[in-house]
Amino acid sequence: MSDLVCIICHEGASPNKGLISNPEMIEHLYESCKERLSLEQTDIKSLTDRLASLSDVECKSAYYHSECRKPIVNRGMIERLRGAKRYSMEITKSGNYRKYLKQFLSERLPNLQFVKSLRKSEPDKVVLPAAVSKAIDVLSAQMDSRDTIKHLETMARMLRGEIMQQQKWAFTGSFEDFPNLPLIQFFLTHLLFGSQALNVSGMRDKEVNKMVDVACQFVVQNTKTDRQVKHQPKANEGFKQTMKTSLSVGLHLAIRSRVRNKKLVNTLSDVYIGSDYKIPP
Repeated sequence: MSDLVCIICHEGASPNKGLISNPEMIEHLYESCKERLSLEQTDIKSLTDRLASLSDVECKSAYYHSECRKPIVNRGMIERLRGAKRYSMEITKSGNYRKYLKQFLSERLPNLQFVKSLRKSEPDKVVLPAAVSKAIDVLSAQMDSRDTIKHLETMARMLRGEIMQQQKWAFTGSFEDFPNLPLIQFFLTHLLFGSQALNVSGMRDKEVNKMVDVACQFVVQNTKTDRQVKHQPKANEGFKQTMKTSLSVGLHLAIRSRVRNKKLVNTLSDVYIGSDYKIPP
């Protein structure tokens, strides 16, 4: 038994690699070797010649390691070799592959078109003629968007009307009673996540609801705020924001409790997120 060796690696059995004798697998190994050799894998030639010289008796008594045989008969690797040969291109040592890539693609895929990128540092885009025609049609449709703009104006009026009719809310120590508006919640859900968000459940559903709630509060807060965009209030002026939401109240409370950073709280207040460091009575 000690004289038996693998026909592939010429090594004997070991605790991790056992020797196997199976004439059908040896024949399959030989066919795979011939296929690889035909695909110009020259390093397999010696093994192919060795298998070809086996007689029927020698084939039945030949042994191999499963670990040595599997990579050779792997169909995925063989198909990659086949693809590499099909699209192979001879490149000289002084040649630049990228320089000839466009020519290479044009010769083998004549239906491709190349579109120059707007940025000089980016290569040309590879597209199909059908995709170019579709892009032109979409652009033409976007340029004539009067009906779309009318629909958006109507939708904006509906959403703004719902926001302006909302009653004022005061923070009483909890955010559970903040009245998020159903119409704007529906719109933001579809805007941020699409219609598939209606079919999610479990933790994902809670995450979607939480993000939509925060976005809704932010939109409501900035729609109903009494702050002027260009006005820069001074510290001693009573020019305060009267619209409270769980975002405007809870955000600055969380920052104050965790980091005690007055500058950060006031910075968020300056950009209309949260209240400033001094909470009015």
